[in-house]
Formats: sequence, C-alpha cells, structure tokens
Amino acid sequence: MTMSASLRLSLVLFLVVTILSGSAWFSAFSYSSRQIDEQGKLKLKYAKNKQRYIDANNDLSAYEKYRDRYLKYKKEGLIGEEDRLSWIEAIESFAKELKLPSLRYEIEPQQHIEPTNTNSVVGIEARASSMKIIADVLHEGDFMEMLNRLKKRTKGNFKVKECRLTSTAYQFEKLSYRHDRAYISVNCSLNWYTVKVQS
Repeated sequence: MTMSASLRLSLVLFLVVTILSGSAWFSAFSYSSRQIDEQGKLKLKYAKNKQRYIDANNDLSAYEKYRDRYLKYKKEGLIGEEDRLSWIEAIESFAKELKLPSLRYEIEPQQHIEPTNTNSVVGIEARASSMKIIADVLHEGDFMEMLNRLKKRTKGNFKVKECRLTSTAYQFEKLSYRHDRAYISVNCSLNWYTVKVQS
C-alpha cells in the first residue's frame, strides 16, 4: 500500500508546521521567561535603590538634627581638646575683680574615663581633669560668684566634686568687721570634662 504523493506532501507539511510552531512556542516561552527574570531583577534593584534613598534621607535627617548640638558643644569646649588657658585666665581675672585675699589652684593631668556600661559608643572617648581651688573669701556669696564666673568665662564643662568651706571669723572675734579680710576659707575640687571624637 503506497501513500499518494499529495498525502505524503501533506504529512511533511504538517510535520514542518508542527516543528516550526514548537520552535516558535519554545522561543516565545524562553523570551517570556527571560523577560520575567529581567523584570524580577529590575524590581529587586528598584527596591534596593529605594531603601538606599530612605536610609540616606534618614541619615541626612539625623545629621541635621545633631549637627547644631555638636557645633554648640564644640564651641563651648565640651568636644575637643580642653582649654586650660581659659580656666587659668578666668580664675586669675575674677581673683582680681573680687579682690580675694588669697587664691591658689592646681590642675592634675587629664585622665581617661572608663565607660560605666557596656553600651559605650565606639570612637568617643570621655576625659576628665581634676582641679583644686583653695581661696580665702569674704563670704559665701564670693565663692558662688567665683563658680558662676568660672562657668561663664571658660571653655569646658565642670562639675563640683567636693567643697569644704571653713569659717575663719573666730580669728578676728575681737576685731571689727573689715571688707578686705577673708572670713571663709574655701577648699574645692572640680572635675573638667571633655569628649574626644575619633575621626
């Protein structure tokens, strides 16, 4: 039984059309898969870039929020190197202005302050210098004025560690009151604090 030429031609054409259709379908499927992959990559890239933008915006907001505070602390002498010269000039200046009968001071070398907790910030080092002031003043008000002027005229941040005020009036019980005589002896220890930011 032989196939007619027209049937054979139809069968060949059918096979050719089937193969071509399969190839076209496979090519279309491959292209579509590649497009889906590319689209997925683009979406992922977009999401990453969007997150980078959000992070950068948050960083900028944080920078602007803390910049002014940082510059204020730096200007006041809390951040950076300590300014001992301003301390000495202020002490000697108000000693003359208040006409203190006697005033002595000592500044110890600066010490590193160990963090009190485990959450210390990397790159920030706290330091303190201890200062002792021994003075004779007319009354307690002179001592308070001395601390106020020290705070206003110096760069840095200090805290009174301890103070001892001793009355010397008993030495002059039989003498009349004199405005140029010290009636109180002051012995104070201050801690000057600075913060060094590692660059």
